[in-house]
Amino acid sequence: HGDAPALTISLALTNLAAGAFGEMKRLQPVKAVVEAKWKRELEWLLLPITQIVVLEPAHQVLANGNRVSIMRGVLREDVREHLPRLRQCDDGLVGIMARFCASDIQLEWKKPAKSCDGGG
Repeated sequence: HGDAPALTISLALTNLAAGAFGEMKRLQPVKAVVEAKWKRELEWLLLPITQIVVLEPAHQVLANGNRVSIMRGVLREDVREHLPRLRQCDDGLVGIMARFCASDIQLEWKKPAKSCDGGG
């Protein structure tokens, strides 16, 4: 009755990557337009993740000096830990792609040969 949110985001990231980088036939620098699209749409996809919060008890001091207990929303622990790493990884990959030049490795995509042995 619906996909888990993590799976949905994973599939959306895969589709974004295929749409942004699927036409590349060799390792080459990413065009500025493609990189801008990637960054913009990646942030759109990650925005819901930045809203995953848990409530934690905290204290606030009022203007009159009274201290009151409040609940404040903070990013869930796994999001606090992994989201910065995901962004760092993404920045590193885009940086690596920016260093490719025309003389780098050519990628060859071959379709697998169909096998028909006649036996059904």
